[in-house]
Amino acid sequence: MVRERWNAELADRISGRAQLISAVRESAAFSFAYIDVVTAKVSADHVAERDRRQRRAAAVQAERARRVAQLTQRPSPSFTRFEDVALVDLLSRDLPAARALVRDELGGLAASGERPALLRAAMLAYLSSYGSHSAAAARLGVHRNTALLRLRRAEELRGRAAGQHSHELLAALLLAETLGDAVLIDG
Repeated sequence: MVRERWNAELADRISGRAQLISAVRESAAFSFAYIDVVTAKVSADHVAERDRRQRRAAAVQAERARRVAQLTQRPSPSFTRFEDVALVDLLSRDLPAARALVRDELGGLAASGERPALLRAAMLAYLSSYGSHSAAAARLGVHRNTALLRLRRAEELRGRAAGQHSHELLAALLLAETLGDAVLIDG
């Protein structure tokens, strides 16, 4: 619409055909050059904003990974990728609530120490294997009967079967495995 008006205005003001054609061409060349400059500027601004947002997100995703790494009390230097701890980060944002979840879901398994850790690992392997004792044993590197015995002992300490509140149980086991003493009860 603007171009038609412009060309009509040029036609009204320029009498010679050759001059009119030249003016229309120059106008078109100017318009295209202008559009190229504006498009390049908008594109550059868009890319810069996208980069700023990605850096901001990375600075966040890095701070959150650092927070989880500090909770694990791993010795420095250690490397924690946010992708590896994103769920634990989410579950542990309210640390007192995470501790309560671990205590309520794990019962006696929430105690710190080597034996409860071994039993938690068996229960986690069982749940992660979709209830397969054989797959859990393979994950743990033990005989199927050993995995089964550990699971039964873990259920006894927990006070209920692994299938009860399995989502909450899995969250509590993940918190305990990753954060250890930060969410466990002193044995």
